[in-house]
Amino acid sequence: MCAQGGQFSGWANDPYRGAGGRRRYNQERQMKALERQYQVAQLMSRYGLGYGSGVKMARELGVSESTISRDLRAILTITNGVRCPCCGGFTRRH
Repeated sequence: MCAQGGQFSGWANDPYRGAGGRRRYNQERQMKALERQYQVAQLMSRYGLGYGSGVKMARELGVSESTISRDLRAILTITNGVRCPCCGGFTRRH
């Protein structure tokens, strides 16, 4: 406890310090995601996008299949993959 009327004066009561911590944490998460997406893009060239390729990539990178799925969606969106109007899957732009 602090001498200021018995209240704590740590980061929990200081919104600026709390925001700074969240900002750092989110920035680290975004950098890790970008690095992982780069690795997924490299693995995609090796394994392709066929059946079971996501499982292989997930095992190799030590993440879940849903993480790989989100990363692939982000990669295909960035590289101008076009969504199929029937099934919602990505196709190549001709």
